[in-house]
Amino acid sequence: MIKKGLKVIVLAGRDKKKEGEVIEIDRKNNRAKVKEINMVKKHVKTTKEKKGGIVSKESFVHISNLKIINEKKKTTKMAKLSSINKNNKRIKLSDKLYKKRTELKKIVMNKKISLEERFKAQQKLSKLPRNSAKIRVMNRCQITGRPHGVYRKLKISRIALRQLGLQGKIPGLVKSSW
Repeated sequence: MIKKGLKVIVLAGRDKKKEGEVIEIDRKNNRAKVKEINMVKKHVKTTKEKKGGIVSKESFVHISNLKIINEKKKTTKMAKLSSINKNNKRIKLSDKLYKKRTELKKIVMNKKISLEERFKAQQKLSKLPRNSAKIRVMNRCQITGRPHGVYRKLKISRIALRQLGLQGKIPGLVKSSW
């Protein structure tokens, strides 16, 4: 969430890739003023207090065109590391116990085996850690760690795909316009 005083980088527009500090926020219209970004010239009338003329000042930028910069790491904000690490732990656990789970599932689903053996296999299966199930693993973006809108084949989110495409880092990908 963008707040006053945070350092941000501009993602789109004539000031793309420029950094600045948020001065003012318009929550109603989802816009923010960033210091020395999106400068416009205004014609100001002469008053008793101020001299008139053409004055340069900041204009609002839509919040979707801004990204928060992490001061410590000098990187843009991404998913919480704890959630990424938790997902990596689940991947390792599911790979480790995959064989055991599939064998127990085969026994449980086999109708030819006695009911007692199937029940024991079901109990063994339920004693395994929940995070060892493949279904518990979340498809996350390899670049940002974003959990939603991830292309399975590319293993990156729709947002990261768009950014890489605009930078020309994905061969054959062209942004269409009509």
